[in-house]
Amino acid sequence: MLITTPIVNTENHEVVPGTEGRASVRYRPSGEAMHSYIGPWQEANLLYIEQGRLSERLNQPDLEPLVIYDLGLGIGANAIAALECLKNSAHTRSLHIVSFENDMSGLGLGLTRLDLFPFLKPYVSILNILADKGFYSSPDKSFVWELRTGDFLSMPLEGPSPELIFFDFYSPKTTPQLWTQVCFKKLRVACEPRARIQKSSVLLTYSAATAARAALLMGGFYVGYGASTPVKLGTTIASTITSEIKRPLDQRWIEKFENSTKPLPKDWLMRDFPIARAQVIQAVKAFYPAPLETAPTP
Repeated sequence: MLITTPIVNTENHEVVPGTEGRASVRYRPSGEAMHSYIGPWQEANLLYIEQGRLSERLNQPDLEPLVIYDLGLGIGANAIAALECLKNSAHTRSLHIVSFENDMSGLGLGLTRLDLFPFLKPYVSILNILADKGFYSSPDKSFVWELRTGDFLSMPLEGPSPELIFFDFYSPKTTPQLWTQVCFKKLRVACEPRARIQKSSVLLTYSAATAARAALLMGGFYVGYGASTPVKLGTTIASTITSEIKRPLDQRWIEKFENSTKPLPKDWLMRDFPIARAQVIQAVKAFYPAPLETAPTP
C-alpha cells in the first residue's frame, strides 16, 4: 500500500521530465528541481555513494555502525542508494542512516509515480514504516533508518557522530539559511566525537558555490574540490581530517573568493568582508600543511 496522508501532499512539488526517460521532482515555490537532468539515481550514486567510498567503508574492520547524515531526505534517492550499496557489497559493518526532512510531500509524490522512480519500489513498505514511526530496523540487523522531521537548524543532533554527510538540501538560493557558517558549525560539532579519536567525518555536496565553501571553511571543515558529474564540473568535499581531501582549495580559489560578488553566506554581511576574508584565507592556509598550489578551479 502506498503512503497516504499526511505524506502524500503534493501541493509543493511536481514531477518534471528529464532526458532519456529520467525524471525529477520540482519544488513549486522556488521552481528548483531536486536533481539535475541525469536523474536522482545516477546523481546519488556518482556524487554520494562512489565519491564517499561507501562500499569500501562498509568493509572496514570497524565494530561501529557506519552513520550517514542524509540532509535532506527529498525523494529518498541518496538513502536508498546507500542501502543498495550495502546490499550489494561485502560488508563487515552495519549501516545507520539518519535522514532529515521538513517537507515529506516530495517523497509522497515520488511514491505515486513508481513508474518514473523505480528505485523506490522495493522500499515502499519500509518507507511507510519510516514515515509512520520515524524509525526502521531491518530484520537481519544490517541497517537502521531513522527519520527526523522539522527545521534542521532548531533540532538537536543527538546520537552517534556521522561518518558521512550527504548535504543535499535545496540550493543556497532557495534555502540560504542552511548554507551558513552557523549550520556548518552545528554539523562540525556533531562530528567532534569522531575527530577526537582521529576518525574522519566527510561531507559531500553538489554545490561549488563560493559562499558555500567559505561557510564550510568558517564552520571548521577542511574543504576541497569534489568529483565532477556529467552535468556539474564542480562539487565540494569537506572533512574533519585532511587525508580525506585529495584536492584542497588553493590560491586560485582564494582569488575567486576575493573577486566574487557574492562571497559570503547569509549569516555574514558584506561590510564584514575584511573579517571574513581573513578567516577564510587563514583557514585555507592553516588546514593544509603543504604549500598552496594553483590548479584549475571547477
